[in-house]
Amino acid sequence: NLDDPSFKIGKVILDILVNLLEKAATSPFALVGALIPGGADISTLAFTCGTAELNDEATKKLDALAGLLAEKTDLSLEIQAAADAEADLEGLRQEMVMRRMRALKFDDLSKKEREGLAPEKVVITSGEYEDYLWQAYKAENMPKQTVLGLTKKLPAEEMKKIMAEHMQVDDEDMKDLLQQRGLAVKQYLTET
Repeated sequence: NLDDPSFKIGKVILDILVNLLEKAATSPFALVGALIPGGADISTLAFTCGTAELNDEATKKLDALAGLLAEKTDLSLEIQAAADAEADLEGLRQEMVMRRMRALKFDDLSKKEREGLAPEKVVITSGEYEDYLWQAYKAENMPKQTVLGLTKKLPAEEMKKIMAEHMQVDDEDMKDLLQQRGLAVKQYLTET
């Protein structure tokens, strides 16, 4: 109220500056995000559970951040990876099943096809999925249903679920996942 005898413009400006500094201290990326066209919240990136792969939404945020970092060279960035204990634990188990399947397919590739290809980069098509899952299920050292001493083939989702339940994930695996996520972000920003 401008008619209030206790109104002072200096106090209003001071309040605005204090609020701005508080916001900068408590959520600096909200302020940085305001500098980016579209005002994206770049304080967090979401990963698929159990993986360190950047999705489209994450790469859009990182592209915006990279542009800002290129313009504002005096800014520094600290990357801290985080995980959702339950969701990432299950995701890691699912990813371990896929690793077993990729390793089997990698072994089936010819020497020429293997050149320059890491086992984790092997792609399993939908047509191959059930076959490699069955091979991985049979090879896994865990209790299985048997018929006449032979491993019983179950529906694909059931085999995958059983395998995932028997995958051993420890703190070191979770730590490795966090490190991979941080490195994925760092590498993307460095290349961009």
